[in-house]
Amino acid sequence: MRLNNKIAAMLMPVILFIAGCSTYSVNQEKSALPVARQDKQPIEAGPDPVELAKRDYERALDALGTGHDNNAKQQFLALIEAYPEFSGPYANLGILYLREGDLKAAEDNLTKAVQVNPDNAMAYNQLGILYRRIGRFDEAKRAYDHALRITPDYANAHLNLGILYDLFLQNSRQALRHYERYLELKPGDGDQVSLWLADLKQRIANNNISTNEAR
Repeated sequence: MRLNNKIAAMLMPVILFIAGCSTYSVNQEKSALPVARQDKQPIEAGPDPVELAKRDYERALDALGTGHDNNAKQQFLALIEAYPEFSGPYANLGILYLREGDLKAAEDNLTKAVQVNPDNAMAYNQLGILYRRIGRFDEAKRAYDHALRITPDYANAHLNLGILYDLFLQNSRQALRHYERYLELKPGDGDQVSLWLADLKQRIANNNISTNEAR
């Protein structure tokens, strides 16, 4: 039961709000500057392509956040076709495929997201979730570690790495470190994690007692 609860908690907080995706780091050509008519009246500039992309992206995120997954998927696909240089649509499409259980499509899109933008920590965190889900634990660890190299205070990556160490890699000391860091970063949002941390500390203490008695 403890295993299932922890996995559920690992998946939920990182999907509801897709932090870090709405940053556009790619240089996009601006609309041409207005030119003058012969009567000297300026022509209005056309819409800024970057602003149009951001607007469409925010609409797709709204659809994702309100559970309209099919609508969000179509919008992300359209954004990828129009703006293949943006990382966020690939990452969020990967999350949608992960929700649906299409793990191959999820991996393809999340991998593309980090190829387009190697600094997309959220996409690396999602790759870690995917790899943990399919039992590729070493790759999951590398993905979480990469997310934390980009954003050292990424709370969800600390939580996911703590769970990975605790339940799958059997490294209690590392799990303890990442649980504690998560609680430092999210002090008002970690009641369940506090219970896991207390349980882990008790297990470490019991293990130390058993080790000393065996000597």
